[in-house]
Amino acid sequence: MHVRSGLKLLFISFAIVFLFGCKSEKEDPAKMISGGKLESKFEKLEGQDLLEEASLLLGEDVFFASLDFYIESKEKSLAVISTEVKNRTTYGVKFTLVEFTDDLAEVKFCTDFIDGIKETSDFGIREFPDINRTFLFYNSRSSFIGSSGGELFLYLFEIKTGELFTFYFFEENQKIKLELSKNLKETQNFLLRDWFLLEGQKVIPEISMHKGSELYVTK
Repeated sequence: MHVRSGLKLLFISFAIVFLFGCKSEKEDPAKMISGGKLESKFEKLEGQDLLEEASLLLGEDVFFASLDFYIESKEKSLAVISTEVKNRTTYGVKFTLVEFTDDLAEVKFCTDFIDGIKETSDFGIREFPDINRTFLFYNSRSSFIGSSGGELFLYLFEIKTGELFTFYFFEENQKIKLELSKNLKETQNFLLRDWFLLEGQKVIPEISMHKGSELYVTK
């Protein structure tokens, strides 16, 4: 699933932060930000200010950020989705959970950059109250859909565990490919699989179910 964990952002003398690990393929691994009690610092921010501060913290282009009690901690944690564009031809999205403890910020979980872009996509927080689980979600929607075929990427990133669930649809020259991550075949994740199906059908109505378990595409 390409999920990394346990990487730290160290704050020194309440003024400087250095970022180590769990980073994109940028040349400079060190980034700086003003310190203070970090959870309180971020809690005062909202909207574009929160996105900009999260981008500075991680050294990435953060386009979604949410601060809440996502894990068992006395302080809130920061769940973000970021993007990176290389030479305007290579695109990717990334999920990260940052845990705050006074002057220490730890990247508890993060993925690699995976297929996706910010433009025309749908993303945010998705809660499943029936199973008491909360996720960051991403839906590329029509971003990669064209007259000659296209692709659809759907992701769920479980904030509490860092587990990534993926749905991938590909069509080219009338050939169909539909892939789900292996963890969606586990019984406890069938509800998530059904969510992927319903979301996929909003973009590609031909996606359907077969015998209650297998996914396929009719064309």
